[in-house]
Amino acid sequence: HPETKHYQADIRTQNVKELDQVDVLWASLECTNHSKAKGGKDKDEGSFTLGWELPRYLVHCNPDYLFIENVPEFIRWGELKDGKRVKDKEGQEYVRWIKAIKALGYVNYERRFLNAADYGCPTRRIRYFGIFSKPGCPIIWPRPTHAEKENLFGLPKWKPCKDYIDLSEEGNSIFGREQNEAVGKGRRIPLSENTLRRIAGGIRKFAPDVYFVMQYYGNGL
Repeated sequence: HPETKHYQADIRTQNVKELDQVDVLWASLECTNHSKAKGGKDKDEGSFTLGWELPRYLVHCNPDYLFIENVPEFIRWGELKDGKRVKDKEGQEYVRWIKAIKALGYVNYERRFLNAADYGCPTRRIRYFGIFSKPGCPIIWPRPTHAEKENLFGLPKWKPCKDYIDLSEEGNSIFGREQNEAVGKGRRIPLSENTLRRIAGGIRKFAPDVYFVMQYYGNGL
């Protein structure tokens, strides 16, 4: 998109006056600290609260529509204490945030959890999508183009990722990385224990008949 303006900036400190007014504003807010993939690690409150940076962008850019994309756990947005979610306050910040956006004139709001596989992508990735709009601006959702199984609507089945993977490219072995010249010098280190556990878990689940030694403690060949 050579005609598109690009800004490399922290949205918390960017001068919104640099931006143009637009018809549609799309905000894929940073999701790492909302996602369950973060596990039990402490949340970064500065990242966790980025949704509150949107109002000033809305006021300046004055779009008719605001689109939000995030992980499903975004609706659990609530208070943090010592980097952890406060269980009995989950979702409260999300509700306040919705009310604040509506108060700026975006009175229409709908949300859905959509699976990318239903729209022709070769991945089962479920995400939260929220749409706000001003009065008189209807909210219209796209229709699914694919389905997991045979269906009454005649939609083709989900696209398998194997159609997009070059299986002739086997990559580099996870073993012997320290001596493997095909691996960049800066990456010739053993895989972490957590990575090895995930690999072993995948093998147990998808190829239980495969066995291999995780570590070798001998000094011979």
